[in-house]
Amino acid sequence: MNEALKRVLETVGSQKRLGELVGYSQASVYKWLYHIQKIPPEIVPSLVSLSDGEVKAHELRPDLPQLFPPPEQ
Repeated sequence: MNEALKRVLETVGSQKRLGELVGYSQASVYKWLYHIQKIPPEIVPSLVSLSDGEVKAHELRPDLPQLFPPPEQ
């Protein structure tokens, strides 16, 4: 399970509501949550915003460090 996305969902309330807010279906959100598909990079900033900054971009897409670099060690 994508724990970072799960935290966004806790803020928003449901997979359906999150999908509506970012322009995707509930089925897409389910696929991201269970790592069936990757979260589209273009919606990562929206997800960060929906979490009020609690979830960081690099947590949602750690496979894209060039786009979403982790904090300096």
